[in-house]
Amino acid sequence: MKTSILYIFLLSVLYACDSHSLLPPKQQLDQQIAQLNDYSLLSGPLNDQLCEEIETHAQEIGNDSLLLATRQIIYTRYCRLQDTAHARMLLDRMKPYAIRIKDKHLLMNHLRMAFLHAQIRQPAECERWINEARKYAYINPQNWYITAASACLECGLYPQALIYADSALVNLKYKVISSPHLVKAIALSRTGKTAEAEEWTQ
Repeated sequence: MKTSILYIFLLSVLYACDSHSLLPPKQQLDQQIAQLNDYSLLSGPLNDQLCEEIETHAQEIGNDSLLLATRQIIYTRYCRLQDTAHARMLLDRMKPYAIRIKDKHLLMNHLRMAFLHAQIRQPAECERWINEARKYAYINPQNWYITAASACLECGLYPQALIYADSALVNLKYKVISSPHLVKAIALSRTGKTAEAEEWTQ
């Protein structure tokens, strides 16, 4: 099945090349991104090659906002593939542009790296990326607390999860069962405080 997917992908690339150069640069880029989205299961060298071509094309167009948006698409893809090495490289390349134009994704991209390392059970790296994200927490402090709490919970950092959940709860304006309530309840339960955990789910 995997072989047939790669074969179809290669055929589509060859077919696209015939008409690709006839399109304006932005449309060529859109076509490449659409092709990347069509092959969501593609990974490994072929995926890396296509991502590299797309990024190079965006650079050649010379529009910083477009380049940042393109890198965001590729970064999200590598996060979904749990490819931490490529995701980190993309984040490093995005950061100068993102800081300059105050990009709204700046905080979430760092938190996404924390959550990615949490999912593959690398607690030290998860915590490091939470601390990296702290620099941009001013963009949305509540989002930072909630996501940091969830990432810590995901990789078993229960004391830290409780601290971040408590910070998020302080900023809630009304009592309602929400993400920080649930994170706190689960963290308490997993540290043996079952009775206290139940209070946070009522």
